Amino acid sequence: MFAHYFKCLRQKQKLKVIIPIIYYQGQKKWNAPQLWDIFKEYPNSIKDYVPKLNHVLISLHSIPNENLLTFKNKMLATALIAQKWRFNPVKFSEDITRILSVFKDRQYDWNFLEMTFVYMLNVSEIETEGLKSIINTIPPTIKENVMTTYMMLKNEAKREGKLEGKIEIILGLFDDGFEINRIAKVAKMKLDEIEKILNDNGRL
Repeated sequence: MFAHYFKCLRQKQKLKVIIPIIYYQGQKKWNAPQLWDIFKEYPNSIKDYVPKLNHVLISLHSIPNENLLTFKNKMLATALIAQKWRFNPVKFSEDITRILSVFKDRQYDWNFLEMTFVYMLNVSEIETEGLKSIINTIPPTIKENVMTTYMMLKNEAKREGKLEGKIEIILGLFDDGFEINRIAKVAKMKLDEIEKILNDNGRL
């Protein structure tokens, strides 16, 4: 808000009132923090000098999908429904047919829909059966692209996890007095890769 107002003043544009809206889709109860909350090290006696920014807090789960689907911005409606049922793929699967019905056969719409499915598959905290439920709802026209992107993300995450484990082992061996050549042989990595890891972690 401050950045926007500053930009308007600098460009000599008319200021418009901003009403902040925060929507929350988590499972646990959550209270939106106030600006004062980030000044905890200061005494309450100066609290009156910190701006108070009011906001509208909306629980996404409390809004019926019928209302969300009335939004003129169909991409926003789709994104909100995908986030709303992040923890409940069964509910998402029930609504996906309705979501698909609001899309025209335009390329940028389908690209966005692909990203929505990838988000659901990759970010959602759901079990295997839930993943199957979502996969079954993906339209055939975009299913191959969605699954390709999803598998790339999963493989990248696995590689990063393995690399982190290797780095710990490499640092441990170096700290125990192992020579770099021997570490490279144990880790099955090139010598310059080992040297870079050691250098990045302050060992060389």
